[in-house]
Amino acid sequence: MSTNNEILYRVFKEDAERSGMDMKDFYHKRRNGLYPFRDHNGHVEWLSKSQFRIMSAKKRSHAKHTGSHKDKGSKGKAFVTPEMVRMFIITGSGIIILFFLVKLLQVLQIF
Repeated sequence: MSTNNEILYRVFKEDAERSGMDMKDFYHKRRNGLYPFRDHNGHVEWLSKSQFRIMSAKKRSHAKHTGSHKDKGSKGKAFVTPEMVRMFIITGSGIIILFFLVKLLQVLQIF
């Protein structure tokens, strides 16, 4: 069993198949209510439901405090991005300049 400060990572069926685990043993232990976790050394540990909840909470807390386990390529949930703001300002100022240019031409044609 791992120590309390060690972060474990969940092993899913696809990971178990890829790593060459005995799938018969894998399904037998899963039917008995155990959850496979892998530590940073690659050792698989089978945890009960209560231990699984503790490890999951610990992993979430670790990710929250360290900022790890985040996809670097993902964008934020903000609808308005800085690029959109920049484009809005440039487009808006261009429209205002064009408006005053048209008004200036109208004034010059009258005189």
